[in-house]
This record gives sequence, C-alpha cells and structure tokens, in this order.
Amino acid sequence: MIDKDNGLYLAKNGNKYGILGDKGDIIIHLEYDQIGIDSSKFPSNEISNKYLLYDELIPVYQNKKWGAFDKTGKQIIPIEFDTIGCTLKSNANANNLVIIPSYKAIVLGKTRR
Repeated sequence: MIDKDNGLYLAKNGNKYGILGDKGDIIIHLEYDQIGIDSSKFPSNEISNKYLLYDELIPVYQNKKWGAFDKTGKQIIPIEFDTIGCTLKSNANANNLVIIPSYKAIVLGKTRR
C-alpha cells in the first residue's frame, strides 16, 4: 500500500511496476522500471512516503528517464528528465534535495549534451 486514504497499491509484474486502486483498477500501468524514489538519498527532506511526494505526486522511472503522475493516474510531468533530486558530492556542507517545501516543488534535471 502506498496511500491508505486513496487505496493505492504498488503492483509488480516481472521487473515492471505500476499502481492499482483498491478495487483492482489500474491507476498507473505496469510498465515502469521504478516507482518512487530512494528517500535515503534525501534525509534533509524527511520524506515520509517515497512513493507519494507532497502527498500527491507519484515519481516514475522508465528507460533511464523520470516523470510523474498524480493519484488519479494523470501524467503531470512528462517522462523526459535524467535525474530526480539534486545530489551534491563536491560540497560536504550541502544537502541533497528532491523537494523544496516552501515552494511545494520538486527538483528534476536534464543532462546537457
């Protein structure tokens, strides 16, 4: 279960993930390599649910790209981002960051080519 209030469940078929509703309805098709984030990389954000950011955004990873859906299964961020969150290794005083609470925003990035 990823969201008790809305009856959302993480589903897995082989190596692909999706989200089902409490009646077995498909919210997000089982076609993603990962759903949710590794919240251990972002301890300063105190993320309580790695599958549901801001209690409404479901991060998905497919073909080495990130995007996001809302709790109804509507895609709200296209799957075109190379990174989710900012992980800094060069500055020991900096915090890794995926959400910015004061702006209710998430950090996404694209690699320059």
